[in-house]
Amino acid sequence: QLGLGQLQVDENGCTEFNVLISKDGKHGPTADDYIRLNVKVRKHLEDILQYLSTMYEIAVFTAGEMNYADTILDFMDGDRVIIKHRLYRQHCMQPAKGIYVKDIRVIADRDPKDIVLVDNSLVSFVKLQRNLKSSKKMPMTVRFVITNFNCLS
Repeated sequence: QLGLGQLQVDENGCTEFNVLISKDGKHGPTADDYIRLNVKVRKHLEDILQYLSTMYEIAVFTAGEMNYADTILDFMDGDRVIIKHRLYRQHCMQPAKGIYVKDIRVIADRDPKDIVLVDNSLVSFVKLQRNLKSSKKMPMTVRFVITNFNCLS
């Protein structure tokens, strides 16, 4: 279903590798059945996640497909000790073709005021902002951290 390419470290200390994932989630007989994607893991990311996991419960909510996301997350935390929960594209809303929005209402067993979202896309927060204005269950104290991950290296 997937495979990791050779690991390389770039001039900024970021680990880079290629991920080979199947187009349909099944093993295909030819190279045309797969997509090769480049992944860059920022320097110190694992250290930061390890440190934060001592104080917080960490979950990843990605608009990525499960087989792609799991390949990367398993590379960073194969034993699932740091990242306790994973939510994927199928947990997102799709208001338009190719647009995936994270709606934290799918996290029913956590108080929204205790959730911190970190994302590089403002689109991820559109539905949440509307929900906060219209729902008494979603207090305005939900905190947002919007960052461009390219600036973290």
